[in-house]
Amino acid sequence: MALAITVNDADFSDNSIGWEAPTSVQPATALFALNSASGLKNLAAGGLQPTAVAGTPTFTAGVSGKSLPFVTLGSNAELESYQLFTPQSTILVLANMGVGNSDIVQFINPANSVATLAMQQRGDVMNNWLTCNKGSEQLTVNAQGLVTGTWQIHALQCDITTKAPSMNYKNYTTGASAAGIGSFANIYTPVDTFKLGGAGDTAANSTYEGAIYLFWNSILGTDDMTTAVAWLRQYAQAYGISA
Repeated sequence: MALAITVNDADFSDNSIGWEAPTSVQPATALFALNSASGLKNLAAGGLQPTAVAGTPTFTAGVSGKSLPFVTLGSNAELESYQLFTPQSTILVLANMGVGNSDIVQFINPANSVATLAMQQRGDVMNNWLTCNKGSEQLTVNAQGLVTGTWQIHALQCDITTKAPSMNYKNYTTGASAAGIGSFANIYTPVDTFKLGGAGDTAANSTYEGAIYLFWNSILGTDDMTTAVAWLRQYAQAYGISA
């Protein structure tokens, strides 16, 4: 049985598009792994549906009160999200990381892009990486001590609207966090979209399980972040999962 995704008694868990987050600003992209879709489905109004870039994502159905529905991504598969990297971005992901070098969100080739942003696992480090001007200007924010094998809520906020770009990463499950401010020569405007999955190598264990991906084209404030995280925890709990 699939969990109903409801707002104001309206059910968006199956075929309806137009789910609304409990935040003052709505996400531009809201990807949920759903039993009814046998994969990830974008429930944001007007949002495009993800498509495979490489490999074939593996979908595992969820059971209410017992286990989350999820897609397995990483070295085995990569998806195009069609979500543009905007000058201000907030990303929330409910994921269960493996032990390898998988990418949660990333770009195909930073060396050919104006601006790229990646949230990726490198062993026990959550590596958050901003590159601009074809990779010549970079800001890296690493959170050490990544815990694998459990469902966790990962958040990344990035602001590149000034020559002092900022990144803030927080794991709302373990409490791990990292932040940084760069110093770039110019202000850059991204033109590329996020990819989901992929990996830093081709190892079979460089995979992870993804249940929800939420993208906002703005920097959410503290109250909205608290509300969104609480909703994700409630959603996971309905499947018997603590996050």
